Amino acid sequence: MLALFLLSMGLSSVWASAFFVDKGHTETIDGIAFEIVPPHLFIKKAFKLQGENLTPAQLRTIREAMPAIASMTHQVLTRPNIQPAEVEGQARPRNIYQIQNMESSAQLYIQTLQNWQVTETSIQFSSDYFYRLGQGHTVNFRDTYVFTKSQNNWQFLKHPQSEPDGVLKCYKTAEGWMRCD
Repeated sequence: MLALFLLSMGLSSVWASAFFVDKGHTETIDGIAFEIVPPHLFIKKAFKLQGENLTPAQLRTIREAMPAIASMTHQVLTRPNIQPAEVEGQARPRNIYQIQNMESSAQLYIQTLQNWQVTETSIQFSSDYFYRLGQGHTVNFRDTYVFTKSQNNWQFLKHPQSEPDGVLKCYKTAEGWMRCD
């Protein structure tokens, strides 16, 4: 009986760790704190802010816009047949599923949000996405977005180019990192 009790105690700790829920964290960059928390936790983790030569004021602006950017990115990642209806008068980002003619079983993922250009009322950035085709082949894709601030709210405004940056060529660096251009 004691052995059974000890075994169940040991398994309960294994089961508890199997149900760990990531509730996020706070990341501080140049003294500016970012709450990397739900909703859209994994999208917020994809924000590349280190090494982007951003001032504290620009970092604060990105922090303020982070929920809106993460929400729009979530919309881009959502399959076309389950995307929410358009809001009257509000611009919508391009549909990568349609642009890439992705199979219905393919899932689009966010890799990195980077290349920040920030003013007090405008934020431009690029997003790198990826999806897998059959046999493990990965396709990396980039598009660029502009957000604007109006009436204290951040929202997607437009794409700065008429076409997305498109499919990226990826290679492994000497340090072993994957780099896509």
